[in-house]
Amino acid sequence: MFVLDSLKHPQEIELLRAVYGRGFYLIGVLCNRKERSSRLRLKFKDEVDKSKIEDLMDRDHASADPVGQQVRKTLHRADFFVANDAGQDADELGEPLERFLQAVTGVEVIRPTRDERGMHAAWSASLRSSCMSRQVGAAISDSKGEILATGTNDPPAPGGGLYSEEEAEAEGLPDRRCFKWAGTHERPYCRNDHKKKEIYEDIFTKLEDSRALREGVTSQMIRAALERTRVRDLIEFSRAIHAEMDALLALARAGTPVPPEGTLYCTTYPCHSCARHIVASGLTEVIYIEPYAKSLALELHDDAIREQTVSGQKGVESGERRVVFRLFSGVAPRRFSALFEKRRSLKDGDGWLMEREGPAHSDRVLMRSFLQLEEELAKKVDSTLQAGAGDDGARGPTEPSSD
Repeated sequence: MFVLDSLKHPQEIELLRAVYGRGFYLIGVLCNRKERSSRLRLKFKDEVDKSKIEDLMDRDHASADPVGQQVRKTLHRADFFVANDAGQDADELGEPLERFLQAVTGVEVIRPTRDERGMHAAWSASLRSSCMSRQVGAAISDSKGEILATGTNDPPAPGGGLYSEEEAEAEGLPDRRCFKWAGTHERPYCRNDHKKKEIYEDIFTKLEDSRALREGVTSQMIRAALERTRVRDLIEFSRAIHAEMDALLALARAGTPVPPEGTLYCTTYPCHSCARHIVASGLTEVIYIEPYAKSLALELHDDAIREQTVSGQKGVESGERRVVFRLFSGVAPRRFSALFEKRRSLKDGDGWLMEREGPAHSDRVLMRSFLQLEEELAKKVDSTLQAGAGDDGARGPTEPSSD
């Protein structure tokens, strides 16, 4: 077994998975920003001031250099998530890691927790999405973990719900999902991206007309400057219903009330628009995997939302009425079936529980020797470096638009 500490770029993950396949496990270690800042100040003591620590954390989170540190684009690709708010406490870190190893090696019968089941339902719903920017899924459960509704992000269809191929065929309706509907244009396009381009051009025109620009300033220069501002983060021109809203509306169409102490599982942190509706719905907890830098949920609604990393008391139980937004911990949906599917007999011929003779990888995939794998890894690294050199080294992660 080899342990790599740490990985901070999506292409590192892609490379290791390409070589080692399912024999590679990425563990995402979660910690809230306040605690990370405190630990860094303790580590560097008086050597680094607070502002530089914040800059360091921002660079680590998402460097301006596309080939620099990109933890935000890497963390959610993990196979297992563990909270580290409590530091090196054996119970806080040891117990979940031990459970993960037991699931991987099959030495114990490990089955999914409530949160793992809820997030798997949300992830499964995300696969229905045809959004040209990203796939997002959501699931709503009651206090016992029963899934009541799911949702995904796609354009709304007349009559309720979202456009889908099945509904279009069954009812003879046109399929107006974005990747199929061009409108008045020559081919399908992302409306949100195009609207932002129109705003960039409009701002340039207004500035030029008012003689607020120095000579030689072009529309491309204005656009490049605006793309470094929150104008780039505008999301309201998308045609898609967000997954969280689709799940809430699915509850409403079914005549099902929002459950007391209900939880919404979402593959991505809710945007500020969805967040305000989640608060108003009466849900008490949101659990998510992927961060969403464009969201201003906490900034706009810190009176109604609180963030935490580890599982704890909900507002109803503790007297705190704010909705909890919490990072997901546990086995990631991508490994759900591999680690929870029964792949060996649990009882002998007489019906007694069989004892496992020793650990064995639950998901056997290493069909080649480690030497062969290392040789393949070296070849892939060399080919990547050669391709980068031929492209002036400007090779960054191939990420879709984050709208």
